[in-house]
Amino acid sequence: MTSTTHTTDTPGRILVEDDEEAIREILTSMLTGTGYECIVAETPAQTLEILNSTERVDLVCCGVTEWAGNSLESMIGTSTSRTIPVIASSATLDISLMMKVLNMGGYDFLLRPFTREQLVFAVRRALQYRRLKLENLFLRDRLHLGSGIEIPLSRLVGRGRDQ
Repeated sequence: MTSTTHTTDTPGRILVEDDEEAIREILTSMLTGTGYECIVAETPAQTLEILNSTERVDLVCCGVTEWAGNSLESMIGTSTSRTIPVIASSATLDISLMMKVLNMGGYDFLLRPFTREQLVFAVRRALQYRRLKLENLFLRDRLHLGSGIEIPLSRLVGRGRDQ
């Protein structure tokens, strides 16, 4: 078995962050009802704390209005360097904000209100992207081509096996 087996055999573990409790509950309900595991963060600081811990996170779903520009860029940069896709959402129709998030490395941007199907579709695509990226990194490592990321692949794989 390859090291990527772990990521495909378990349900995705999603970090849900938003400053509004109702939004967190709705997102968590939609995702757990589809079979995903959810971790909840109320603030950007909690999100960064979880991402910097040893806790397994496969995807981040967050609102963008509560993030200050630099902290959002820091979170997306931290997540993407660890191969964790970020799906951001906002109720504000602001194309420049959407483009900013995507240019920072965010995987997707959902405009609220969105349907359960839209959320699940975005999450499935993001988790598939993550799986393919990890498989690519694993194969590049096996072929001694280098991973192209800042974190050693053995640390990513080891973290997954421990969980």
